[in-house]
Amino acid sequence: MAVTMKQRKKNLETGQFDVVQPGPKPVAITPEEIVALASMFTTIEEMAGYFGLSTRQLYRRFANDFELMSALRTGRSKGKVLLRQAQFKSAVGGDARLLVWMGKQFLDQSEKVQIIHGMEEELIQGQGINDEHRKSMKDITGRVKELDGEEV
Repeated sequence: MAVTMKQRKKNLETGQFDVVQPGPKPVAITPEEIVALASMFTTIEEMAGYFGLSTRQLYRRFANDFELMSALRTGRSKGKVLLRQAQFKSAVGGDARLLVWMGKQFLDQSEKVQIIHGMEEELIQGQGINDEHRKSMKDITGRVKELDGEEV
C-alpha cells in the first residue's frame, strides 16, 4: 500500500510511523521440503522456481540458514543411496550392462586386452576372433618386435 504525501506530512507531525518491511513477504521453506527436492537431484534453479524465488534469493537463504544447507546435503546423499540401491537391485536381477558398469566402478575391473610376445596364438584361440583379426594381430606383433630389435 503506497503512502500518500498527506499521510507522510501527518506522520512527520505526529511522529507515528507504520513500519513496513520492503519487498515481498518471506517464503517459508522447511528442511523437509529441501530434503525431498534434493533427494530427486533437483537443481537450485528448479528449487528456486518451486518456491517462487530467484536463484540468488535461494542461495542467500542457504548461506544464512545452516539447517537448510544441511538439509540440502542430506537430501543429495539420500538420493544417491536410493539410486545406488536401485542399480544394485537391477544388477543382481541380471542386467548385464549394469553388472559390467558396477564391476568397473567398484571392483576395479576393466576390459583391457594384454598381448604377451610369443603367446598371441594361445590368447586369441577360441575367443571368437576370425582369421582377419589373427592376421592383423600377427602384423602388429611383427611391427612391435621390429621396433624392439627382435628377429621376426
